[in-house]
Amino acid sequence: MKITVLILSFTCAHLLSSTAGVPLMTDVQLEQTLADKSTMQRHLRCALGEGPCDPVGRRLRTCPQCSPQETGHIRRTLAFVQRNYPWEWAKIVSTALVLCAVVACACAAEAPARPQVTDTALEDALNDKRFIQRQLKCALGEAP
Repeated sequence: MKITVLILSFTCAHLLSSTAGVPLMTDVQLEQTLADKSTMQRHLRCALGEGPCDPVGRRLRTCPQCSPQETGHIRRTLAFVQRNYPWEWAKIVSTALVLCAVVACACAAEAPARPQVTDTALEDALNDKRFIQRQLKCALGEAP
């Protein structure tokens, strides 16, 4: 879930200013950007990978440290997109979920395989009362 929020934050965060190196966008500038439908459509196409990104969009995708003001702007932007662009928001969320699934599959593929349990080892474990008691205590949180 954290990855999803991070990805969604970066996809919408490029609305914060118009060029790299420019001071932080003011609240008034953010409101003007959010109110401009053509600008929003351009930024959403960038976030969805359906159009070009400006330098700010590319810079913010490299994961810089966000200031408290930038974090607030990102939250406001995400809330605005959720309310006013539900189809685009759904596409952003589905894209993020697909990315998370791909990462999870890649991690699972790299995980070492669990050793096979033979029938003999399983029978021995099930016949060992002390082993069963230890496992039950562990499951109940009564023992490590």
